[in-house]
Amino acid sequence: LMFKAFDLWLFNDNSKDWSKDLFGLYSKLKADAKSKQKENDAKRVLGTNPSLVLANYAGKYSSDTYGEAEVKLENGSLFIKYPNNNVLKLEHWNYDIFKGSFNNSWWDKTSVQFFLNEESKVSYFEMDGIRYQKNNGRE
Repeated sequence: LMFKAFDLWLFNDNSKDWSKDLFGLYSKLKADAKSKQKENDAKRVLGTNPSLVLANYAGKYSSDTYGEAEVKLENGSLFIKYPNNNVLKLEHWNYDIFKGSFNNSWWDKTSVQFFLNEESKVSYFEMDGIRYQKNNGRE
């Protein structure tokens, strides 16, 4: 609607169907995302377990870019709690990779990978290319 208003007001041009063009664009993006998801699903290694018991992934983490996050174990499931009531429920995918669904249904699902240090303790996790370092006792 905004682009249509710009066309009409600035250029007196009513020839472009922005709704059709943008619908096509977002339909293609959605189809591409589904295709990528199927591709990733095919790479899944079945029958694996996390490296640690779930309680050992719990703790406070921080990112220089996005601030604080807390991984909690509740009723046998891991959750990541972010500021502003954003919560990501994690389900084991393979090895130390978990798939997550946000409490806001309009947000896409995402992957979270935990990384261990040489002592086999969680050092950090990455989600969408963002690293969250485990605080390890310092608050």
